[in-house]
Amino acid sequence: MSRFNPRSLLVAVAVGLISAGSCLAQALPAVSAFSRTPHASLVALSPDGSRIAFVTNDTGGNLILLAAHLASGERRISNISGLVPHTVLWADNDSLVMVASQSGRLPYLEGMVDFTAAFGFEINNGFEPVRLMSRQNSSGGIGSNLGEEGNTGLDLNRGRIAGRVPSTGEVMIAINSVSRQRDLHRASPGSRRSTLVHEGGASTVRFFLDRDGQAVARMDYDAVGDYQSIRVLRGGNWEEVFALEDSRIEGLEVYGLLPSGDLAVGYYMDDHLSVLPLSLETGVIGAPIFQNQQFDHSRIICDPHSNLVRGVEVEAQTPTQVWFNAGIDQLRGQLEAALGGVPTTIETWSSDFTKILVATHPANGPTVYYYFDGETGALSQFANSHPDLADVQLPAREPYSYAARDGTPIPGYLTRAAGAGPQPTIILIHSGPQSHGSLLVHGQPEARANGRFDYWAHFLGSRGYTVLQPNFRGSDGYGYAWARAGDGQWGRLMQQDISDGVNALTEAGLADPDRICIVGASYGGYAALAGATLTPDLYACAAAFAPVTDLPAMLGFIDRRTGLSSAMQAGFRRSILGENDLLSFTEADNVSPRHLAPDLSIPVLILHGESDSVVPIEQSVFFNNAARDRDLVTFIRLEDGDHWLTQPQTRETLLTELERFLAEHLGEE
Repeated sequence: MSRFNPRSLLVAVAVGLISAGSCLAQALPAVSAFSRTPHASLVALSPDGSRIAFVTNDTGGNLILLAAHLASGERRISNISGLVPHTVLWADNDSLVMVASQSGRLPYLEGMVDFTAAFGFEINNGFEPVRLMSRQNSSGGIGSNLGEEGNTGLDLNRGRIAGRVPSTGEVMIAINSVSRQRDLHRASPGSRRSTLVHEGGASTVRFFLDRDGQAVARMDYDAVGDYQSIRVLRGGNWEEVFALEDSRIEGLEVYGLLPSGDLAVGYYMDDHLSVLPLSLETGVIGAPIFQNQQFDHSRIICDPHSNLVRGVEVEAQTPTQVWFNAGIDQLRGQLEAALGGVPTTIETWSSDFTKILVATHPANGPTVYYYFDGETGALSQFANSHPDLADVQLPAREPYSYAARDGTPIPGYLTRAAGAGPQPTIILIHSGPQSHGSLLVHGQPEARANGRFDYWAHFLGSRGYTVLQPNFRGSDGYGYAWARAGDGQWGRLMQQDISDGVNALTEAGLADPDRICIVGASYGGYAALAGATLTPDLYACAAAFAPVTDLPAMLGFIDRRTGLSSAMQAGFRRSILGENDLLSFTEADNVSPRHLAPDLSIPVLILHGESDSVVPIEQSVFFNNAARDRDLVTFIRLEDGDHWLTQPQTRETLLTELERFLAEHLGEE
């Protein structure tokens, strides 16, 4: 396999990329090898494929956006420390746009909130960040609080990129106006100013662009009337072509335009989330263009160069993709074969698909990126996401299934510790519990365990623990019925599925029944504390990050934050109380760890970020204060820590404290 020539290596070597890794074979890799910021993330190739941009760290540990010319090695760097980057895209071959956020407070809104904005960077103009759609000058933009002037409470999110305008190098951004309607603006990456292109309606949610960057459709949703509609621009007017009532929970997911000119939409058919074409001429929905009878798609592949939907990503037992263009789909398969059959996904590409960056997802190590030049046929390693682990043989995370008490097979992943006989074991619970089911709300970033590199699981495996990650009923990705089976089942069926996994491992001789700990974050943190209080005999200890501990209180928080008619509130309420509020608040109290904490009998570790904008830190305070035996609870506040563990220092603290806690309570007998 060939490698880049020395000139093109200059860029990567400068930030420690493409090296085989500095970690020689060792028994115990450092915590920082897992917690550090990935060496390449949000990777994006320019339209002509000559440049590549990505988020990484410099030698001083600062978070930076780096853009490099692949042939000459010329590079541009901008310090973006203090921000949480979400998206990087090229407006043209010489300018970039990054969407990023940071947490803060507003005087009239409870708790922490996320402020989101778009920033422009010009290769030939100093590569200094310019906050788009802002009245502030650029020099004070990136380091200042995004909740200040220019991004006030009128709209906390000024980073809704609808697409790009290829002919001008501009981007289209949807923002809320003073009148609270969502309008579409055209903005240049080098300017804070913008031009109003289209006014939206009072209920407009999204605009959809064609390959020329022209808005051709929009989606509206009336929360009060629970009414979703698709409107098409005809003769200067937005005409309704499709409508759906009672859509707050089960509406269409609308993705973007297809090359055919139809609108790609998502809907559950035959129990699984399918992609279907919706005609913008007639409003008629056609036959599915993607449908999988086992797994739902987890992500839509949108082409940042053409604004078009190109395919889907599927978290099957291992990650894979289905491209709607047969030639591209075949190429992905060929590249996967050339890379030894390791699951491979296309991450970014030039507009003509002659330059491609792919990612491989081995079961026993971090993500590895490879650059493919379609003109020469050369395939070269570009980066390892965690180079300090490149030479470390981590335990493999493999698909694993066990039977629940009612006989239902529960899928998941198992990382087996080395050695014969029962081993100390971690039951690692994902967040969520599900994210699909609402057309308006992007759910949690992870609502099921998947087959990609998992720094939690691989870290725990490296410490000699067997790790089970169950995708219990209520998890995403396995169809509508599987996800809905968790509604109203917090602390009940979902927790039973988890408990059945513990019993399955002990009966199989894989887990030492006296050395099992349940661990999780967000919903997983709830499940960990529910395990500690509802079924303490199963566990020697429990550890939770950002847990929900009082279900009615969390519902009240979301009510106050989003409103009683919001899709987020409706989805969360159904998840906790069940369809049509099947459960009462008293029944929700009965499975809230806060109210069970007085009888806590096993050690518990809780960590919570003080800047958490999703689950307020008060949820952890509730549990800590309610525990009658305070010596059983270790509660650590993470200064500046957010819900997503975006800061490497926060991740290192969490893993360090977790390692110490597990060694104390699951150590040698």
